Amino acid sequence: KPELIKEILEKAVGLQQAVITEIRNLTKRLSAPSLGNIKLSDSVREVILLFKETHKTHITLNVHNIEELEVEQEVHLAVYRIVQEQLTNISKHAGADKVDVALDFAEGKLSMAIRDNGKGFNTQERCSGIGLHNMRTRAESVGGTLLIKSTPGAGTVVLLQIPLVNE
Repeated sequence: KPELIKEILEKAVGLQQAVITEIRNLTKRLSAPSLGNIKLSDSVREVILLFKETHKTHITLNVHNIEELEVEQEVHLAVYRIVQEQLTNISKHAGADKVDVALDFAEGKLSMAIRDNGKGFNTQERCSGIGLHNMRTRAESVGGTLLIKSTPGAGTVVLLQIPLVNE
């Protein structure tokens, strides 16, 4: 009996440790990033690195004209959260093993495209999820637009455009 008790206790400690780890991961994903002096491109890199640590997905990030771009805190947080939400959607629903994220600033507009090679979906049937709604709402809250293009069997593309006012 002492061996059985020891085995049960070890399993309980292991499960408890797994719960603690999962709570820490959830807290990291839910808490607002410290965007104080960090550049937009760096915070997007950070969320991608965090995602890569826990998922077996190859992600490429291409940035153009944004390395030194200064954006308002609200815009920064909206972009960060949209990337985070779409990566979560990809991990839960897409079955993708490759994701491309592209950020660009041109003609006064910040543009972002997130493409995956997953299973895709019919946008006429499944555009009402809370995650998709949250991404659209975040884009609109900073004066931007979010477009989702997907076809079953052909992956998904999320396109974000935010006009930036030079101050």
